[in-house]
Amino acid sequence: MRSERTFDLRAAVLERVWENENLTQSSLEEPLCFGCPAPENDAMFAQPNHPAFGMDVWCESVCYTDCELDALARLQLPMAFDSQVTDRVTYLQSQESWVCRNIKRGHIRQMPAYHGEVYVAGLVVAMLQMSGGVGSIMPTNLPEYIIFMFGIAIGSVMWALVVGTICGISATGNPFNMAFKHNMDQLNYFLEDMQMPIELRHRSREFLRNARDLGKKHSYNEVVERLSPEVKKDCVLTMSLKTLQCVWYFNNNDLEDGALVELSMRLERYGFAPRERLSTDRLNILMRGVAARAGKIMTNQGNVEDMPHWGHDIILRSNALRDRRPAAALTYVEVITLTKKDLDEVCELFPLSGKKVREAKVYLAVRRSMVVVADYIRDHAGDEFAAGAAPRRGRISEVSAFSTKKAGENADPLGMRSGMRLGNGQGGLNANAAEMLLNMVRQQSRDILELKEGMSKMAEVGSGKGGGTNSLAA
Repeated sequence: MRSERTFDLRAAVLERVWENENLTQSSLEEPLCFGCPAPENDAMFAQPNHPAFGMDVWCESVCYTDCELDALARLQLPMAFDSQVTDRVTYLQSQESWVCRNIKRGHIRQMPAYHGEVYVAGLVVAMLQMSGGVGSIMPTNLPEYIIFMFGIAIGSVMWALVVGTICGISATGNPFNMAFKHNMDQLNYFLEDMQMPIELRHRSREFLRNARDLGKKHSYNEVVERLSPEVKKDCVLTMSLKTLQCVWYFNNNDLEDGALVELSMRLERYGFAPRERLSTDRLNILMRGVAARAGKIMTNQGNVEDMPHWGHDIILRSNALRDRRPAAALTYVEVITLTKKDLDEVCELFPLSGKKVREAKVYLAVRRSMVVVADYIRDHAGDEFAAGAAPRRGRISEVSAFSTKKAGENADPLGMRSGMRLGNGQGGLNANAAEMLLNMVRQQSRDILELKEGMSKMAEVGSGKGGGTNSLAA
């Protein structure tokens, strides 16, 4: 909006300027009149014989000066009183643009020298429209009323979209964080409702805080399942291949990629609180925390090929050959586990990989069997027998006693008493494993006796003692 300077207004202002030029500073009774009677390139005022020629009265301002407002009011109301002229000046000021009004109030400075301040003030007004409000700069005339009306309507809709987007991001941007807060609220309600002890409350909240990322990792399998086969294979191998390589029989280039993918998809992650025991019924790979097993402290140092693990002997069928000593969590512990059932199913699906696992099983069984036999000889036959000498008398009497006790299920071909400890505490088996080994030996002894009796009967039939000849039976 530009102030309209008509010819009459410019002439009236010029007349006042001319009158003020004839006055001296000491004889002034009213302020001098300053205005913009004409633009600098106006030909009418550029004549040398014009009274205003050469006067510094040119300006580029779009706003009326006080002198121009008074002159314009008196032109519009030639016969009005001074009070009417004042009211008219107020009205004319309200009809100017917001820039002119705020320049007169001192909020911003004159354009165009300070156009940056005008831009910032306009930006503040526009941002206020986004929230549907009005600041110190407000409309005072019809065009500004219309602009503000549309600005508030459009800005309110835009602001509602912005607020809705921010709330949506806060509510659903991190679903795992929201799930953790929901679970924590449920836990607090449960602990309060069940009147749990303070110590148990602290332990429960501590575990939930430590396991807040566990649910996120559990959900990865569901995401990977939605991918195409090739993309899924690449993603799974990238995530879990290095984790499996810490187990020596998985660190083999002969294993099929499909088998590694299936094994990786069957891995499960569990969290344990401090002082909890970790079973050896499955393969355990320590990913986070500190655990202890057999007097050895285990922690994940970030070396993928040397990550602590136990339970890798799940490939063995005989529990007597397995190391069944559990681990204990010293801090919050996260482990990746694989069950024997899942491993057997993968080996059936991929025969080549299953063959490699069976070879590892035989190798591990032979090693463990040597240890078991050596411990038994050392503890029950003595060092002389282990060195190749004749058994001691005490052992002979035990063997002789066994020869007199042949009754069925209580047979003990090795002369060992039930519950006898295998191993000397330095690398030997524990009591449970020893008992299992003794039971297996007893069962094998019974099977051998039954086989001998059956072979004897078949031999009798084959030789004709049974009332006929049967070469096939023989």
